[in-house]
This record gives sequence, C-alpha cells and structure tokens, in this order.
Amino acid sequence: MSYLYEPRQPSTCYRSQVFQNQRTSTADVETLLCEVYVSGALQATYRKPYTSTAGGYKFDIDVQTITARNSAPYATDQSSIFQIMDVFTVGVNTDVYVPYYLTTTLEIRNADGYLEEVAGSEETSSTLYSLPAIRSLYDMPLNEYYQPSATGDMRFLSNAPTSQFVSIDDNYFISWLARGINAAKFTFFESPSVGTALIIRTTVTPTAEAMHTLGVGPANLLGTTPGITILQGAMPTSLDAYTHYTFSVGTWADAEFTRESEELPFTLAPACNWGQRLYWMGAMGGPEQYTFKGKIVKKQTDTGNVGELSPVWTEVQDPPVQEPLTPARGIIKTDINTRIEYEIREPVTPEFGAWLRTLRKSPEVYIEIDGQYHACTIAPGNTEYERSREANAEIQLTVIVENESSQEL
Repeated sequence: MSYLYEPRQPSTCYRSQVFQNQRTSTADVETLLCEVYVSGALQATYRKPYTSTAGGYKFDIDVQTITARNSAPYATDQSSIFQIMDVFTVGVNTDVYVPYYLTTTLEIRNADGYLEEVAGSEETSSTLYSLPAIRSLYDMPLNEYYQPSATGDMRFLSNAPTSQFVSIDDNYFISWLARGINAAKFTFFESPSVGTALIIRTTVTPTAEAMHTLGVGPANLLGTTPGITILQGAMPTSLDAYTHYTFSVGTWADAEFTRESEELPFTLAPACNWGQRLYWMGAMGGPEQYTFKGKIVKKQTDTGNVGELSPVWTEVQDPPVQEPLTPARGIIKTDINTRIEYEIREPVTPEFGAWLRTLRKSPEVYIEIDGQYHACTIAPGNTEYERSREANAEIQLTVIVENESSQEL
C-alpha cells in the first residue's frame, strides 16, 4: 500500500478527511480514478489530477463530503442514538459511526485519446470510521473519545456537565466508541460510602469498531431489559433506597471490571410536573437530554389572509334580507398556517449554558410528550448563555413543537 497519509481514526465527517496516495509508474499517468465506499457500498467515483511528481506521482483526495452525506442525521429518519424509552438495552449505531475506505487506480491516455486504467495499479486504503462530531479548528482530534484515550479516562460522546440530576421517570441515553470496551458498570449508593454494583456485558467482540448507546436513566433501569447479560449484581427493582448512582464503561476479564471511561454521577431528584424534557443530537454525534424547569409559555402562532365576501341580498323585501335565508359568512381567512410553540426561559450556570447552546444548532431535536419522542425544532435566533460577574444567565429558546394543518376553503 502506498498511502502516505490517511485520516485519523476516528475522524469527523465535518472536517477534511484527506488521503495522500503516492505512486511510481513508468506510464505517463494523467489522473487517479477514486472510488469511495461507505458502509461497504460504493458511494462516489471521480478523478483527481496529481499534485506533485517529486519521488513519483502524489495525489490528495478528500472524501469528507461523501462520508458526511452517508452518515446520520438524515432529514427523514430518526437516528439510532435515540433509543426506545423505558428500555435498558445496548444499541449499535451503524448509521452514525460509519466505516469508509478508498480505492484508487492509475489512468493514462491511450493512443485514441481516451482514459484507460493501468492494469494492476489498484490500491485500497485501510477501513476507517467517521463520526458526525462538531470539532473546533484548534481541537480536531477525537483521541480522548477513543480507547485507549490519550488523556486518561475515555470520554463519552457528550458535552454535558459531569453531574446530572434525574427523576424517577427520566430516560437518559449515553453513547461511546466501543473499541476496547466490553462491559458497563453501575454503582447505586445508599450513602456516600455504601454502594451496590451492577455490571453488564456490552459486547462480545471488544476489538471491533462500533458505537454503542445505552439508556442509563431511572426509567431505563426500571424498564424492560431485552438481551442484557448481567456479569455481576442484579437489576434493581426500585431506586427508592438510593440517593445517587454512577455509570462507567470498561473491560471485564477474569471476573474483574477495569474502568476505562470517565465516571458519570447521577443524583436522584423529585420530578417537576411542569418541566419539558428535550432530546437532541449533540455536538459529538451522541444523544443529549435536559429537562427545562424554568418559565415555559405555550403559544399558538398563526398566519393567514383575511378577506371579505359580499353576501347576496334580496332588495324587494322590506327590510332587505340575505339570499338564501341562511346568512352568508361575509368574512373569511385563507392560507392558514398554525404553529404550536413553547417559549422557554431557563436560568443556567455558565457550565450548563455552554452545553445547552448546542441545542440551538442541533439538526435533530425531540420533545418528550406522553412518554414518546415528538420531532420538533428550535426557532432560529440568539440567546445569552453566560454573563460575566454574575452566577447565572437566562437562556431563551422557542421550541416549534408542531405545524398544524388547517381546513382550506
């Protein structure tokens, strides 16, 4: 193989994913035929001219556009990171974490003036994986989210503050890159120093590249458990005895769990009867969720054209009457468009504000209504999320919950 450079593993499909292919050939090479495969299927074929002939022919090929178009989120399909509510099972996110590779073949121009392939010149790159993660130009690598992490504990695919409050009815989903991971651990605490462990198997092939999502909220833990293998402990039937619990992932070998990830604490708190829980695809491509408990105003916004129709009158009677005897309407509204909106004002700390601002730019957002996902979106606009010299700011959102169809005249 003569790929001098390949994209990092893993990489984000929202930044350049450049292969550099170096070739030596006695033929008068003109172009490089490139074929990009995503999830095992050919997705694009195009040609690239060489960029240099020093030491042979060099070609730079960027496949970022092709991988981005073949990775979630999609306009019509719900991403697999949004797992079924009230269920405790490990999901595999093949639509979000996608494999790709590049095949290249040298081409020359034959005596008839047509391009033709150089026999035996096909080369295939390594199979790499791509994630729809939003990364700043000054911090593009995903090393800290990949095992073994370059920074110590591997991070989950979330930018949420480490400590979260959850109520007994809350679903909470977390994603991670699963290579090198085969188990997950919960520790339920009756007091700060007394805890009960539950360890489950997440995969039987920890060497395989994959992305997993697990529901770790109270509603998930107390819900159904299809396909779960318990390695140690027992599933709780109630969380009443506990004040908080922690979650982490790692390796299970020789009847012992070794933590490889960060450890997330969840504090059990009373539910809020007026709160609105939202779920969205976060900046790292994994699920995020939060219950807004501030001021929530539910509104209807509608547009339309108001017009007037002149009724028909019978002038021969005194006084005149409408024709027919049933009165005509006279005034009408057409082209009606109605939206249901929730205006939310939420006091937030700088830490939560910096995280919740990602909700505004998320391409896939859901609101929980009667225990089900309902697709919604955040109206364009702006909001503050941090104030200097003040403990809290007030983040403001307009959630468009529904576009209602109206009867047409």
